[in-house]
Amino acid sequence: MKKENFLNYIKMLEEVRHLIKPQRYRFILAESLVSYFYTFKKSPTEIKNNTNIILEGRNIDEISLGFVRNIIEKVEGK
Repeated sequence: MKKENFLNYIKMLEEVRHLIKPQRYRFILAESLVSYFYTFKKSPTEIKNNTNIILEGRNIDEISLGFVRNIIEKVEGK
């Protein structure tokens, strides 16, 4: 996914945030960020750190390394 397309996706997600339960929103955003960063970085730790920076900037709880690994497994089709 190109950076511009991804940023548009995040903007749209922000616009409907009020319609989504907070825990579900956190999951959707975190899953999207992990999938996006995985296209550029293969290190789960780097992906987690980059994702958590964005989540922290939006006052959303951080994710764990296990969460990142689970999403990577889904992306890879394992």
